[in-house]
Amino acid sequence: PIKNGDELIAAYNAALTPNSNKRYSILVAPGVYNLSQSLTINKELVDVVSLTGERDIIITGSNTFIIDANDVYVRGVDVIDKNFTITSSGDSTKIQNCKGGDYSFGGVGFNTNGTSSAVYTILMGTYKDCVGRNFSFSGINSISGIFEDCTAGDYSFGEQCFGSTLTNCTAAKNSFGAGSIKDSVLINCKGGGLSFGAYDGIYESVLIECEGKDGSFGQLTGGIRSPLVDCYYNADMEWDLTTFDPPEGRLISCRDNQNTITF
Repeated sequence: PIKNGDELIAAYNAALTPNSNKRYSILVAPGVYNLSQSLTINKELVDVVSLTGERDIIITGSNTFIIDANDVYVRGVDVIDKNFTITSSGDSTKIQNCKGGDYSFGGVGFNTNGTSSAVYTILMGTYKDCVGRNFSFSGINSISGIFEDCTAGDYSFGEQCFGSTLTNCTAAKNSFGAGSIKDSVLINCKGGGLSFGAYDGIYESVLIECEGKDGSFGQLTGGIRSPLVDCYYNADMEWDLTTFDPPEGRLISCRDNQNTITF
């Protein structure tokens, strides 16, 4: 109901701005919150957390939840099919067990002419057990953070992935640093076609038990200067070994739909 939504907004707005030695948490009871305006989380060190820890702060109506602070912890918010919006993030941004629709968690897509629909940004922070749809988790921009047990659709987890750790994450095509991966660790992540450094390669990183489809793992244009360990190239073609640049670029017990290869 609207009343619940207005009470949530009022509780956040009434929260004091803490000094550097304190942080405050607003504990929100499970419920349906129809916001009369979007709730912008813009106070550093003021957290918004589900009382139960579950994903049970349900945001209905046309307004949504916006993160515009670098040192906040948000847990248990579900905006259903709307954009769980992040306009500012930093190393201390922590989002857990939250859910949104397309373009959620700092997601950016394309204009009609194929260019990016927003200025270049980097999604930073820690994201655990979060769910988005297409163009989520930075979309076609960049990521530099920690992502665990997160799920998204097409064009997600950054066109550029650098200085990141991703574990047990799932997306569809053109995902997981589809442009390039640098200085990162990816473990047990699953993407669609043209994922994992498809366009510009994989550098100074390690990928373990990851799965991608046609064109993934730098197979489109090459430039693999990192080890791939126990990875699965689930494609209609075999590994193209000419795309690897040894000794850094190599396969260790990796397989395609024809062979298991150490190279």
